[in-house]
Amino acid sequence: MGAATRVAWAADAPAAADLLRDERALRAVPPADLAHLADDEYATLVNRRGELIDSALAELAQRFPATRDQTPAQLDSTVSDLGYILDFLGAALYVDDSSLFTEFVGWLVTILNSRGVPAVTVDASLAHYGRRLHDSPRAVDHLQRGRAVLPAVDRQAA
Repeated sequence: MGAATRVAWAADAPAAADLLRDERALRAVPPADLAHLADDEYATLVNRRGELIDSALAELAQRFPATRDQTPAQLDSTVSDLGYILDFLGAALYVDDSSLFTEFVGWLVTILNSRGVPAVTVDASLAHYGRRLHDSPRAVDHLQRGRAVLPAVDRQAA
């Protein structure tokens, strides 16, 4: 991540009120360092979101036949989960912090496990997105880090 940004801080309420009255202090916050966004990976991911969800869903149906037998509610949850993966990947790209993505993946696997969805399906989805985003090295790196936090899965199935 970039260098730390200094912002005005007050130790108590009266000092905070003084800071709020000083417009110069409020305007003195330097702009965020977003140089990492110059690679367009975030924008590319956002623009391809629908296509990526559709292709991941098609691959899940091919690799895991039980996916084809999902109820409409289950299918909706699967599509949502595939979208959440991309949303958190996009957030991690935007702020340039892979821990945002890896912590989400760990949480998602825990939730899905409680629903009886095996971690191998998340691994397969992350691998799929990695293949589809092969021209986005930061995204691929985040996806690989996400796969690394998964419990041991049979990679042959993914």
